[in-house]
Amino acid sequence: GVSMVDRELRMQVWNERLLELLDLPRELMQQPGVTLVDVLRYNIERGEYGPQPDPEAALAQMRERALRFEPHEFERVRPNGRVLHIRGQPLATGGFVTVYTDVTERRAAQDAIERLARTDALTGLTNRHALPVALEQALRGAERDGRPLAVLFIDLDRFKAVNDSLGHEAGDQVLMEAARRLRARVRASDVVARIGGDEFVVVLTGMQDEADGAQVALQIVQTLSE
Repeated sequence: GVSMVDRELRMQVWNERLLELLDLPRELMQQPGVTLVDVLRYNIERGEYGPQPDPEAALAQMRERALRFEPHEFERVRPNGRVLHIRGQPLATGGFVTVYTDVTERRAAQDAIERLARTDALTGLTNRHALPVALEQALRGAERDGRPLAVLFIDLDRFKAVNDSLGHEAGDQVLMEAARRLRARVRASDVVARIGGDEFVVVLTGMQDEADGAQVALQIVQTLSE
C-alpha cells in the first residue's frame, strides 16, 4: 500500500492496496481535501491504536510528529492481527511517501522459528538451550521481589525399561504425559523445561518461603507416581 501527503498533510496519492491493508472506507479517502489527520482521527475513533484516554491529545501528538517529516520505519500489529511494516520517506518539496507492506506471514514464520528454538519439540516445554535465559529472568524477579526461588531437577525412574520393553513410541507418550502433569501442577509464571531424555527442570517462582518448594516437590513426585 502506498500513500503520499503534501506539506499540509493533505492526501495526494493513495492506492487500492492501502484501503485493503488498513480497512479504510473509500468515502473517507475520496472526500475533498482529506488529510492524514482525518485518517488518524478515524483510526482513533474506531480503536485502531488501542484505548485512548484523551483522543484529541493523542491526535495532536500524532499530527505534531507527522509535521516533522522525519524518515520512519516500524512494524505495527493491527487489531485484526495483521502485521504491517511501515516505511515513510520525506519529500524534498515537503510531505512524505509512506509504503505499507503486509508481513503477517513472514512474522508468523519468524515467531514459529524462534519458538521452535526455545521449546522441546516433543513436549512443548522450554528446552535446555532456553533454560539459562528463563532461569536468569526468574532470578532477577526473585531478587526484585525479595522472595526465594526453587530449582527442581527431576528424572523418571525406570524410563529406559519402558523404551526397551514397549518401544520409543510408548516412551514418548510417557514423556508427554509427564510434561503435561508437571505443567498442570505449577503456576503459569513457573518454568518447566525438558533438558534431555527423561530429565526435567522446574523453576518455582513467587514462593513465600523455602517450605513451599519442598511441598511442591513432594506433590510433583506424587503426581508423576500415579
